[in-house]
Amino acid sequence: MKEYQFAALSPDCNAVTRAFSLKTSSYGSYVNLNSPHLRRVKIPWHACKLNSGVIVVDVGKWKRWKITDKLLYWTELNKEEVIYYYGADQAPIMIVCFNRFKAINPLWHVRDLGWSNGDKYSSSLVYNQARLLHWNGERKPWKFPARRASDIWRKYYVPDSS
Repeated sequence: MKEYQFAALSPDCNAVTRAFSLKTSSYGSYVNLNSPHLRRVKIPWHACKLNSGVIVVDVGKWKRWKITDKLLYWTELNKEEVIYYYGADQAPIMIVCFNRFKAINPLWHVRDLGWSNGDKYSSSLVYNQARLLHWNGERKPWKFPARRASDIWRKYYVPDSS
């Protein structure tokens, strides 16, 4: 990572995301860029949103730069005014990581398996090359066990022992 970066995660402007996501691939569809608070961050509407489903952080920078405090700031501010539209973690992470992240190798975040039938990726990629599979979307393998690649999920799933 470069000196100004503290995290590695996935930009989400790929064709699969655009085809299966209910939201667009831009920041402007997730966060209220008309907010005076967000105008200071200078995020363009069309900037590619980030997917925090897989995130690798430099813990030293995270602590030194008080990233947790920054995430909490945006979360608390969202209670007072509309800063972001969806979810609890995705948008604050996108705001804090804007221009301060490194793109993760796509093989370490093969995503959108919960939006499609799993046929957007070749079998070779899913079964042989992918390092981490992410079932973002509605169709989770524990809800739809017959879906493609759900056999991989079952193989590695470890039930909660508590």
